[in-house]
Amino acid sequence: MKTAAMLFPVALVLAVHAWLFGWFESAMNMTEGLAGAVAPGSTSGGAAIVGGPFLIFFVLLCLAVYVGVALAAALVSGALGGIAIRLRGGVVNRSWGWAFVGFAAAGQFICIMLLAPQDIEWIRARPDVRPATPLLVQSCIVAGFAAFEVLLAMLIMRAIARKRRGGESRVTAGVR
Repeated sequence: MKTAAMLFPVALVLAVHAWLFGWFESAMNMTEGLAGAVAPGSTSGGAAIVGGPFLIFFVLLCLAVYVGVALAAALVSGALGGIAIRLRGGVVNRSWGWAFVGFAAAGQFICIMLLAPQDIEWIRARPDVRPATPLLVQSCIVAGFAAFEVLLAMLIMRAIARKRRGGESRVTAGVR
């Protein structure tokens, strides 16, 4: 039960990141375009000054959607997993949680390395032009996002599942 509850946020983050990988690729494309516009010797002139803030806004929007949806899914699944573990009387060990964080990072790295070179229909909003950033770098960035999201899910799961002496939880210790 504990393993299944801890594996659920990992699987959910992997699936959401693979499904929304097109948003990440779009953000990478726009970042590369902005870097090319402000590079020395570029002929863009004032276009980077006028359009640059809008481009930065859309890069942040793409990253917010890409990270935010997976983070929300991880946090909700972490909370539900923590409740399930607490009801069963289990505990989430710190080392066990770190193992799942590492598993999420390695799994996401492998998933992106295998899926990104292919044109798969269920990857949403994939741009026609692929980013010039090497796939290895993209996979490392996405693996870092996945590790961070699963870490937060494990911390929430651990906080909910933890009980104080006397049977009180950390959440309800001061409430009577």
